[in-house]
Amino acid sequence: MNTFAVFKTTYPLDFESNLPGREIAEDLVRALRDKGFRAEDPKEFDPFYDVTCKSGEIEYHLMVGLYYSDQGAWVVHCPRKYGFLKRIFGATEENEIGRLLDAIHGFLRENNAVSELRWFREKIPSDPFKTKTFAVGPRVYA
Repeated sequence: MNTFAVFKTTYPLDFESNLPGREIAEDLVRALRDKGFRAEDPKEFDPFYDVTCKSGEIEYHLMVGLYYSDQGAWVVHCPRKYGFLKRIFGATEENEIGRLLDAIHGFLRENNAVSELRWFREKIPSDPFKTKTFAVGPRVYA
């Protein structure tokens, strides 16, 4: 599953009064709550905002913020909660993380302030807008 959403946006870049990303993080929280997720208000966790969100019984920490200011790249990242050992012993989070990533994708896709949305599985390339290999959603593989 692709857990990194990278995009451009028209949300403000106000470095003086706020860490960039508060507005989009707050909008994401509202959208997740509207979809029935238990999402907490964003907390500053320089250089990103941390959004704690529960999907099923699993609590995720989303990272939301500006990735590369010179490229205008913003990111929402939903790291997996279960590591290799948990998965090897049969634990699965596919339903929970899948539902959450689908909701994030819906929010970004429907948001008029977001453009050039692309998804990555394990890491973000140095220039995410020049690479030819990216996915168009969290469940679609490049």
